[in-house]
Amino acid sequence: LQEICSAPNAGEILHLVRIAMGGDAASGSSVGETERFRKLVMQADTAPSLQPLMDELDRMAYRMAASAASSCTADGGEVRRLVQRAADEKNLSTVLRLNSAGSKPADIRRYLVPGGSVSDSKWLALISQGALSNPSAHLDSRLGWKDALEAYSRNPSAAQLEVALAQASASKSVRIFHRSQMNLGVLVGALMLKEQEMANIRKIVRAKSLRLPAAEIEKMLVQ
Repeated sequence: LQEICSAPNAGEILHLVRIAMGGDAASGSSVGETERFRKLVMQADTAPSLQPLMDELDRMAYRMAASAASSCTADGGEVRRLVQRAADEKNLSTVLRLNSAGSKPADIRRYLVPGGSVSDSKWLALISQGALSNPSAHLDSRLGWKDALEAYSRNPSAAQLEVALAQASASKSVRIFHRSQMNLGVLVGALMLKEQEMANIRKIVRAKSLRLPAAEIEKMLVQ
């Protein structure tokens, strides 16, 4: 992270980020996705907005988590479900917020992250059918969102829904952790560290766009 903070140009940042992620293959990215990320990093200094790069970092984090979970053996099913749940929750929040802002379905699709149990086409169908005012009637009850979605139907606040989903997800994670403390603790801990690493990279990108010195950037990082 200190090397990324002190990198003199976008090319060096890209090189160091790839090393941190274990290479392009470890990220689970396709050739096209890798090239898109490369272009976004190289154009960061002159781009009018860093949001596309932030969104791509989010997608990469979920791709890496899904790829890691798919290779698990011990407690692999539980880990995959945790990763899917996290992706589903993020996509639900994205769909609700962007749809309420008047975004078109084709534009919303670009912001969906991979790895969830609900497909992109299912999310877009909910939008086109006008089903988001009562999503609990159209989403699988096995997602465990029934209470949170019914509360949203009565009071459509995306912020409150996100908090309710996060609380439910945390409770479920704790229950799973207690059932299989050793194996799952190591795996989930590794995934959470990778998520924090991506958060640090996002901070570095934003701080560099503001021309902050490396010493100031380091103070913002979680290590």
